Amino acid sequence: MSRESAYALRRRADARGFAQAWDAARLLAAEHLVDLAWDRAVEGELRPLVWHGEVVGEVRHYDNRLLLGLIAQNRKVLVEQGLVAPPEVTAAVALDWEAALERAERGEALEADALGQDQGERALGPAQDEREQEDVPPPLPEERDLDGEVMDEAQQLEVGLYRFHHAPDGESLLTNWPASEGFCGQWYRVASDEAEAEPIARDPADPAMADDGEEWPGLEEAFRALLPAEAEGIARMDAARAAAQAARLALYARSACGLTTAAEEASLRAANPGGCWPR
Repeated sequence: MSRESAYALRRRADARGFAQAWDAARLLAAEHLVDLAWDRAVEGELRPLVWHGEVVGEVRHYDNRLLLGLIAQNRKVLVEQGLVAPPEVTAAVALDWEAALERAERGEALEADALGQDQGERALGPAQDEREQEDVPPPLPEERDLDGEVMDEAQQLEVGLYRFHHAPDGESLLTNWPASEGFCGQWYRVASDEAEAEPIARDPADPAMADDGEEWPGLEEAFRALLPAEAEGIARMDAARAAAQAARLALYARSACGLTTAAEEASLRAANPGGCWPR
């Protein structure tokens, strides 16, 4: 079957079983992505090293940011693109793949109301809202500034002072966001936004001093290396942002060529209240 025929069949009202199997197949494919990410993380990939236009060697590259983001965003992307079936149905189809193929061949579909409560819970696991609400710290008590105005919580915590800075390697990031207790990573001194980060460590004899003889820098100058989980989180955000931008750019291109639907045109107009689009 050609790509065009497959998409045409997926859109047909009498092929909902095929559409459900399509979504479940993409869900199952995430397992392969995990294996692929692991291989690349361990083995890396060889890239040519070019000097004055000539290949003089090879360097092993371990940049997996996009792939990590793809793994993390797999389910989110499916939802954003519009699943034909509810999530619990897609998950149930993925759990019994052989039965899903048989239903697709018979032109049948799995109905949400045919799922027992235990089957739906087994497919989806704990509710997302319940998982996200676990161990959420309560908001801070109300606090006022010198003018008596109620401050936002972010103002109370001086969140605006926290930022990121490039590490000396030019690729990884540093941050002055608070670290977890017992942080053992590398610290850096950053005198300004344009300054290069300089590695520092505590003076064993005086924790208030750095090993370079200077006083330990304050919040705006003391930066630390990101923890692995933090770096992966930023990679996921970057990948999600890039995917969203690519999707919207494609929408503008379709609009310029007169290929968009009324709903898509309405979305573009709503996103451009200043009249920059359509042209």
